[in-house]
Amino acid sequence: MWFLVETKSSVNQPLSRHLEVFARQLGVRHTFQVALDGEYEGVDAFSAKRPVIVSARSLLSQLF
Repeated sequence: MWFLVETKSSVNQPLSRHLEVFARQLGVRHTFQVALDGEYEGVDAFSAKRPVIVSARSLLSQLF
């Protein structure tokens, strides 16, 4: 599996510990908690080595 995504409505919610556990169990390379209300950030989300919170705009812009 290449990446795992969990969506949340707000960027202010803490990183889900359940998401971290599930990612470890599956052995995925990239894990994202995607916030629907977050602003675009020009950061490479796929360079992260651990689960991260990222805005939907930022992540979706990197899938092309």
